[in-house]
Amino acid sequence: MSSPRSLRGLDGLNFFLADVQTGVGPFVAIVLASQGWGARAIGLALTFGGLAGVLSQIPIGAWVDATRHKRALLAGAILATAAAAIVLALGPGLPLLFAAQVLHGVSTGVMGPAVVALSLGMVSRSELGRRLGRNRRFDSAGNLASAALMGVVGYAMSPIAIFWVTAALAVPSLGAVAMIDPRDIDDAAARGSAPVGPPARFADLGTNRRFLVFMACAVLFHFANASMLPLLGMVLASTNARRSSLLLSSCIMMTQVVVMICAPWCGRQAERWGRRPLLLAGFALQPLRGLLFSMTTRPELLVAIQILDGLAATIFMIVAPLVVADVTRGTGRFNVAQGAIGTATAAGAALSTTVTGYVVDRFGEAAGFRGLAAVALAGLVLLVVAMPETQATTSANEGLAPGARRLHGMPEIGVPPSVAREVEDAG
Repeated sequence: MSSPRSLRGLDGLNFFLADVQTGVGPFVAIVLASQGWGARAIGLALTFGGLAGVLSQIPIGAWVDATRHKRALLAGAILATAAAAIVLALGPGLPLLFAAQVLHGVSTGVMGPAVVALSLGMVSRSELGRRLGRNRRFDSAGNLASAALMGVVGYAMSPIAIFWVTAALAVPSLGAVAMIDPRDIDDAAARGSAPVGPPARFADLGTNRRFLVFMACAVLFHFANASMLPLLGMVLASTNARRSSLLLSSCIMMTQVVVMICAPWCGRQAERWGRRPLLLAGFALQPLRGLLFSMTTRPELLVAIQILDGLAATIFMIVAPLVVADVTRGTGRFNVAQGAIGTATAAGAALSTTVTGYVVDRFGEAAGFRGLAAVALAGLVLLVVAMPETQATTSANEGLAPGARRLHGMPEIGVPPSVAREVEDAG
């Protein structure tokens, strides 16, 4: 069991990483829009950073699996994000903007998987859902505090000042990393290793049907989600230029309040009910959100609609790592699988910003929101039709050696027939 100090460090890490990431996230669109950049140019700039994330996700996952220095890896990602914020503060000319987006894309790709890996290595697997719920509560509290701070800074000073504050927040983030005792991290558990046997082959992930279906669902979810907040930022900048930073901050804060309230409950229910019911609910909220955004430009309604984003984000952020842990249990490739999911979803998100930018330039903001809603609906349909429950597989495969047959959802040699039937039913 991890020490109380290490667990408090993990809490603080989730809080302050949210602060750092928020400042180099959705506020980029407001800064660029306020300086006269068009929707197409903003989409291309955001896509460039997304591509950096695409190229780095799988190598980063393999690195997280292999390294025993996960704290150092996180510290490097924090420093890279701070450097990206400083570059943006110096002036978003094209070369500097692209450099900042590369740093941000790569460092973001490190932070998410590394924090989940630390959580898996610091608590028992049966407690992972609750731990992820607690992570998200602190992450949301950090996002809430950061959004409020960034909104006030952007309104009272200038949008550029947001990036300087972001760089300064790297200091407490590094302090939280230092609180985690490396002796409290089980490196084997953190990469999803089985008690015996070598890790599964990388290629075996490509034969796991449930993993591939979930990846496709996640891509559609993120394609729909990635452009909604930047597009909302552009709408706010065009209709409420003076208050755009404050209004966008309010939207972000609304999302984070919902996540902070609901995350622990979601983590508990994911262990009690299974993964699929929660995923269906979360995926159903995204098309509704897109349609509602397309129907109004009233600031108070736009902020209220963000409640749906909070609910959907809570479910996906907690349940997705649990699904990946279920379908890769005992393989030693948990973080590579997370990286593969991250690569696919980053590609979808990067493509989303460019496609949405062209749609908005040609047909307007309402058409952009409706197009995103249609993509989200496709993800929901695929989830309903093709994605089974994965939690049952966790208990059926308890203690088995790793191998390709596990990735196929098949029982290992020597498994009792009753367990084999459970695995077949679960798959």
